[in-house]
Amino acid sequence: MTKPTPDPPTTIATIVLPTDALRDALIAALAHPSVMGALADALTTRGAAVAPLPKFMSPKEYAAHVKLSMRTLHYNRSDMTEGVHFSKTGSRVRFHVEQADAFLSAAKGIAAVAAKESASVVELARADAARRSLKAPSRKGKRDASK
Repeated sequence: MTKPTPDPPTTIATIVLPTDALRDALIAALAHPSVMGALADALTTRGAAVAPLPKFMSPKEYAAHVKLSMRTLHYNRSDMTEGVHFSKTGSRVRFHVEQADAFLSAAKGIAAVAAKESASVVELARADAARRSLKAPSRKGKRDASK
C-alpha cells in the first residue's frame, strides 16, 4: 500500500512592495528596541539554549558526554576514587559529573605534560646521536676472507 502524496501548497496571494517602502519598513523594525534585544539574544546564544548538565550520569551517558569509548572510560574509572568521582551500588555505577570532569581534564593535562617530556627525551637522544661522530668499525680480531 502506498501513501498518498500530499497536494503541493496553493499560493493564496502575492504581496509586491516597492523596494523603498520595504527598506523603510525594515529600518523601522530594526530601530525598535525589542527587535534589537531579540537579535542580540539570538546572536549570543546562536539559537541553541544550553541545558544544564545533570548531577549524575550513567556510564553510557557520561562516555557520550566526554566523547570517550566505554572501554577508555572503564580504564579511567580505575584511577578515579569511588565516592568522589563515581558511586557504585551493586552493579550500578553513577558518575558525579563535575568531579569526574575535573579529574579527566587534570588527567589530560598530566598526559600532555608526559607526552611533551617524552618527546623532549627523544629529541635529546637524537641530538646526542647527531653530535657524536660515527666511528668506522674496527677490523681488529676479524679475519679477512681473502687471505
